[in-house]
Amino acid sequence: MIRRIFALLWTLLLLCAAAGAEQGDAVFPIASSTASSSYTTLYSSSFSTTTLYYNERGLVTSIVESTSGTDPLTRNFFYTYDRLGNPKAVSVARAEDTEGVEAVTFQILNGYEGERVTSVTVQGLNISTVYTVLGSFSGYRDAVFTASNGTYQNRDGRPVSSRVEENGLTHSAAYAWENGRLTRQETLTERNGRLISRLEITFDAVGCPTGAATALLVNGTDTVAGSQRIAYTRTIDAYGTPCLQGHPDAATLSGELSYPFSGAVWQCYLREDGTVRVWSYRGENAGMICEYDARGNIVRLTETDRDSETVTFYSYQYR
Repeated sequence: MIRRIFALLWTLLLLCAAAGAEQGDAVFPIASSTASSSYTTLYSSSFSTTTLYYNERGLVTSIVESTSGTDPLTRNFFYTYDRLGNPKAVSVARAEDTEGVEAVTFQILNGYEGERVTSVTVQGLNISTVYTVLGSFSGYRDAVFTASNGTYQNRDGRPVSSRVEENGLTHSAAYAWENGRLTRQETLTERNGRLISRLEITFDAVGCPTGAATALLVNGTDTVAGSQRIAYTRTIDAYGTPCLQGHPDAATLSGELSYPFSGAVWQCYLREDGTVRVWSYRGENAGMICEYDARGNIVRLTETDRDSETVTFYSYQYR
């Protein structure tokens, strides 16, 4: 179960990374971002890399993907615009295709209130692709994105909710922000309207996790829930580095589900300005390490469980 929880949190962190740049700037500050991920088990390993290239308004112009044992695949994106300068169509073409192969074009339906875009609808692409390609566009700061399998919503240039239908499951998420920092995230998975799992994590003003609540469908019949606050103390780690070390506060444990809180240890390492540089979680059978750069964008994410490890490095080229 904890592996599933971390997978949901990973999705959140990727969204936060994409939203980390100040989209209110006249020029989108990130020129490209690369995620390089390795997945290792006792029996096998795999590797993948994805690079996104952005134009000065935050639209993705190219995606380059490669996986273990394959050549890189490049997809280029070309846009046409309406009279207000917002995309009305996007064409996708593989750079490796031979000359004469035409790009596939998808129409973008923009809903307006005055000159402000409030909704973006694209048919023929899944919602994750739509949001990856269009979600950072400066003209879509307060828009709801809709595709055939779900929705995403931006507010002030950052994601605040999503809903994705996939393989018979519905994955929903909600995020709260304050002064540009994530303060709360909630992820839910449902099947036919029935809750399968839920995870909520809250963060303090500098980015340390302060509490967690979870629910899980057990044996296909009963939903078991639990929650707990995280209490921190200042300490020195095994390498002599100052940090904040957190343990679940036993006095705040509620509900029937104590796992994965039992025996959990959280650590936060701060920058000189007081913001979080690294935070980590270590439980009985799983763990996570999350590291950020000075701009607040994620640069490393490590997930471990009983028999596997996933490590992802993120790098950015700024304008």
